[in-house]
Order: sequence, then structure tokens, then C-alpha cells
Amino acid sequence: MSLVASTAHALANFMKVEPETDELKMDFLQFAKDYGYPVMHNYITTADGYILDLYRIPGPKGESLSEALENVKSQNRKPVLLSHGMNGNVHAWTSNGDDKAWGYVLP
Repeated sequence: MSLVASTAHALANFMKVEPETDELKMDFLQFAKDYGYPVMHNYITTADGYILDLYRIPGPKGESLSEALENVKSQNRKPVLLSHGMNGNVHAWTSNGDDKAWGYVLP
């Protein structure tokens, strides 16, 4: 094994990223789905024409999207709006791991 390949593999293990899946290149929807979260993505156009990406995780890990949406009303789940800063994105609330990041912990 070459030094470069060995270093890359060691770095991937350190970062808990498998070289084959490369989570660092995944978009949020793929990441959330791969980790078992029900997730929705919507585009909203504001009155002044700005297009917003909105993501919703309506339930905990392991629930299907249809189950999560049914349980929103039956379990009286309240919505939480997380808004990143001007130069931020969805990863501000989801990049600390699914067991610590507010985007995953709050549902």
C-alpha cells in the first residue's frame, strides 16, 4: 500500500468516513436518508423572488416519512425553525453527527 493511500485510509478512519461512501461529498438529503431519518425538501419563493431551500425532519431516526407525518399530529409534535447565518447552510445544524447536531436531536 502506498504512503498516500495509507494516509488517506487513516484519515478516513479518523474522520469516521468510509472511502467508498465519502460523506463529505453527500448533500444533506442523501446524508439524512442514509442515516435513517425521514426528511423533506421544499423550495419557497419569497415575495421579492428569492428562492429558499427548506428542509424538514418530521420525526426521529427510524421512522418512515409517512409514519413521521402521521405522528406529527397524533403526538402533537411542535415545529422548530433553525436558521443559519448569512453565509451558512444546512450543515450548520447537521454536521456535528446525528447524535449531537440540533437538526437531528430536536425532532
